[in-house]
Amino acid sequence: MKNNLLTVLGFYLLFAFQVTKAQSNDTLAVNQLGALINADGSLFQGEFPDYYSLRFPVNNPISHNLVYAGGYWLAADNTSVGGNLHVAATMFAEQGENDFSHGPVADVYDSAYDSRYNRVWTVTQEQINQHIVLYQTSGYVMPEVIATWPAHGNTDNNEPAYLAPFIDVNNDGWYQPQLGDYPAIKGDKAIFYIVNDARFPHASGGAAFNVDMLNMVYAYHVPSDPFLQHSVFLSSRLVNRSSQTYLPVLGMWLDADVGIPSNDVTGCDTLLNVTFAYNRDSIDQTGFDNRPPALGCILLNHSLYTHVHTYNNFNTLGNPSEPEHYYRLLHGLKKDNTPIFYGGNGFTGTVPTRYMYSGNPATGEGWIAIAPGALSGSLDIRTMAVAEPFTFLPGQSICFDWAFTVAQAPLAATLPHLEAVSVLKNYTQQVHNWYNANIQNCPVEPLITGIETTPNRGFIKLYPNPAQNQLLLSVQSDHLQLAQLYVYHANGCMALQQTQNLTQGENIIELWVNRLPAGMYFVEVLMGKHVWRTRLLKKD
Repeated sequence: MKNNLLTVLGFYLLFAFQVTKAQSNDTLAVNQLGALINADGSLFQGEFPDYYSLRFPVNNPISHNLVYAGGYWLAADNTSVGGNLHVAATMFAEQGENDFSHGPVADVYDSAYDSRYNRVWTVTQEQINQHIVLYQTSGYVMPEVIATWPAHGNTDNNEPAYLAPFIDVNNDGWYQPQLGDYPAIKGDKAIFYIVNDARFPHASGGAAFNVDMLNMVYAYHVPSDPFLQHSVFLSSRLVNRSSQTYLPVLGMWLDADVGIPSNDVTGCDTLLNVTFAYNRDSIDQTGFDNRPPALGCILLNHSLYTHVHTYNNFNTLGNPSEPEHYYRLLHGLKKDNTPIFYGGNGFTGTVPTRYMYSGNPATGEGWIAIAPGALSGSLDIRTMAVAEPFTFLPGQSICFDWAFTVAQAPLAATLPHLEAVSVLKNYTQQVHNWYNANIQNCPVEPLITGIETTPNRGFIKLYPNPAQNQLLLSVQSDHLQLAQLYVYHANGCMALQQTQNLTQGENIIELWVNRLPAGMYFVEVLMGKHVWRTRLLKKD
């Protein structure tokens, strides 16, 4: 492995003479949305004078913003097994409220590490297509982003061997763009970046998870499909680099400012797995004037577990100041660990709920934020969409796919702030349909999980190989344990995933591969902190 990595790193060093200065942030501007993405994982947060940037339309001035700040909240309570309350969260990164930092978990975070990872990688499908055709052509100058695509980490620094997804043209397991390999992206343009929560003490006060997040923000330029022209997608793969098992929840926190910040409200639709922010009246005093849009945060591959509407104050539905506050809000509770109640402002009632303002603003049905008595305190609100809790084993990776979608009412609308929500829900359904038909659940995967890769030495065997329908996997285990099984296509796409209880000795596991397309695959078995990997040829 080391010799191969030296070869790859040597190519990068040779290319460095042609490299322009890498950027620690960039704006994804493919369609009607302009999304500012930062290497530290904070979303839509800039520096003075352009503090915020999820802009609509993209070429309009700063007053046409949709979000002031955004980022992930991740929390798990391990105190029942002698652990700590783990929290990794981002709020206002420019104020130091960010538990994440650029790059993967590593042993040493030095200037060499920072030069590799304190940046984002922005690449277009057009650049990739040209590279595929021209990489062997005399005079071809490879785009810097393709040459420096962070496919591999420095394993001598305990970084994962595989990071950014790529197409391995010759199936040798190594990213070598000079031989025709190229980044595997989604959409017509994408921004890739890596963050971890292990480098610095957490501003939230929570214990670190030691988690990597491999993120790709992307968009499509399809003028004939308004829902795509009004959407930006985010795919995040979380990798547990620790030796602990967690039962965490992950949420997307947004300080939504649809125009001026004091005129917004929020809601959710549990059937569509979307939370949204919209104007509380038909006029936005700056920016959007008499057609204020609605902004949706859509969960694409998980169910919506919680929607919480919080305030810019320090009441029990206000800003968190302790690790417990993040954890409780993510679970749909107030900061003092009491329930949110359906109806009114959520503070009083008899029916607990995890979904604030789950009614329909356009029709007035159900619990809506614009009803009399529904708001409490400051109108500078924040919204959070939370996916259902999950089990996070050592070395395991799990993917979360999102879309940020904006919608405006028709020009002739009489209540444009409410009709914008109806258009948004229509777009949301179309985004789900598009995702299910064209994107699927995180199809672009790292080739391996990034923890310790162990020589096979007979621990796993496949037969028959090549296989057509049924595949038998022989796995040797020294003791009773849980194993994670993965089948990846050679291009990095995960095709199958299965959890298996192993007994001591040989275990014969049956896998059905009859639905997989013909081609080369990799089979991985994750046991504890070790990964065994072998090849599979699937035939027609």
